[in-house]
Amino acid sequence: MIITPEQIRAARALLRLEQTELAARANVSVVTIRRMESVAADRHVTAETLEGVRHVEQAGGRIH
Repeated sequence: MIITPEQIRAARALLRLEQTELAARANVSVVTIRRMESVAADRHVTAETLEGVRHVEQAGGRIH
């Protein structure tokens, strides 16, 4: 499933998560989150990274 930069930003905003918190919970770097949220983002994000971010957002940010 493809997640757009806009969807990532919107989900993070709804969950009231800072980029740093999403990155920590998804076990990725803040730079990766910034890149994923960028409209001009390089789309070379691994499926594992994308799945980790999607999992945190779908869980309502409750992953620790």
